[in-house]
Amino acid sequence: MQLIKTIVEDYEPALRETETPPRITMIDEADGVYFNEALASDRLIRAEVYERILRARAYLPTDVTFMIYEAYRPVSRQRELWNAVFKRLQGEYPNDGVEIIRERAKEWVSDPDGVGSGHLFAAAVDITLCDADHATPLD
Repeated sequence: MQLIKTIVEDYEPALRETETPPRITMIDEADGVYFNEALASDRLIRAEVYERILRARAYLPTDVTFMIYEAYRPVSRQRELWNAVFKRLQGEYPNDGVEIIRERAKEWVSDPDGVGSGHLFAAAVDITLCDADHATPLD
């Protein structure tokens, strides 16, 4: 209990600022932020996260913007990612047991049967910089 109390006290200012329930919005290219639908089609994102991205965009050079690959991710998609990584690792390490493979997989993707990912709550974002005119990711 002391550990939980310490964590809450350390993060109390952030906890007070967290909305309950969180406001959810849609990623909109009219805001000057691109969305790459090659990996995901769901444009949901926590409004607070999106607002911070838009504020950060103001600090970028005018010919550069953000491209979001994924924000909200349903559990079914999280499970697909997990299963793909798990299967790949089983092929790479055929002599390792399930628990060892599970620990290796956690280095790449969150276990959907565990805590999960911030994506499940629209609070995590896979994002990169891109050319503002052509939406071409920058190296």
